[in-house]
Amino acid sequence: ALFLVAFTMAVYTFSNRRVWRDFDRNLDRDAMVCAEIVKEERREIELGKHTWQDWLDELKGLPEVMHASMVLYASDGRVMFQTPDLDRLPTRTFPGLPPPAGSYWTEFLDLSHHSGEYRVLTVRVEYEGAPMVLEFIRSTRSLTRFLGQMRMGMAIGVPLLIAMSAIAGFLFVRRAIKPVDQMAD
Repeated sequence: ALFLVAFTMAVYTFSNRRVWRDFDRNLDRDAMVCAEIVKEERREIELGKHTWQDWLDELKGLPEVMHASMVLYASDGRVMFQTPDLDRLPTRTFPGLPPPAGSYWTEFLDLSHHSGEYRVLTVRVEYEGAPMVLEFIRSTRSLTRFLGQMRMGMAIGVPLLIAMSAIAGFLFVRRAIKPVDQMAD
C-alpha cells in the first residue's frame, strides 16, 4: 500500500513538472513568434509599406489565433498595443525591460471571457536600438483543470486499488488456508 501511494505521488510530481515545463515552452515559443511578427511589421513601417494604424490592425488578430492576450510597451513604458480583453482591467504597470531570456509569473486576471490564473511571459523585443517589451499572457485554466482531474483520479483510484487488493488478498489467503483448516478438524 505504501509503495502504491509513493509511486502515485512520484507519478503526479513528475507529471506536474512536465506539464508546466511544456506549457512554459509553448508559451515561450508563441511569444517569440509574436515578437518576430512585431519586428517584421515594424520593419514594414520603416520601409513605408505600412502606417502605424495599419501596423496595429495587423496585430489585432494575432493574439486570438494564438489563444493569448498581449500588451506591447515602448521602452519608455507607453502602451503601444493591448488586446481588447485587457481593456477592462486596471492599467497594467510597465514591467521594465526584462532580461534577454524573458521572465515568467502567474497572475490572477479578471477578464471578460473568464477570470482565473494566467501565465505571463515578458519578452524584450529588440528593434534597431529601440527595445519594446511584450507581455504575452495565456490562461492556465485547462492545465490546472487537467492536473485537478488527475489528482482527483489518483485520490479516488489509489484507495480503491488498496481496498480491492486487501479484499483479494483476504479471499486468496482464506482459500489457501481452507485445506489446512479442514485437516485440523
